[in-house]
Amino acid sequence: MTLTTREGFIDVLDVVKGVGEYSKCRERSAEVQAFGIRFRVLDLRALIDAKRAAGRPKDIDQLPELEALRALSSPGR
Repeated sequence: MTLTTREGFIDVLDVVKGVGEYSKCRERSAEVQAFGIRFRVLDLRALIDAKRAAGRPKDIDQLPELEALRALSSPGR
């Protein structure tokens, strides 16, 4: 389900393809703060897995940039 808000669209899913159900998504997430609100988002590796599993052209197109960000943030770099 996609909700439309004043801030933009929010996808509400019971399972994230490539990551799993809520408990797995929570394990593979990080807490962030924006606009004075704290919330959790998929970590970069989980986001890449989700986009790869979705397989939509717009997701596949984003993979090179996400992979580059992951490489830049890898320890020992």
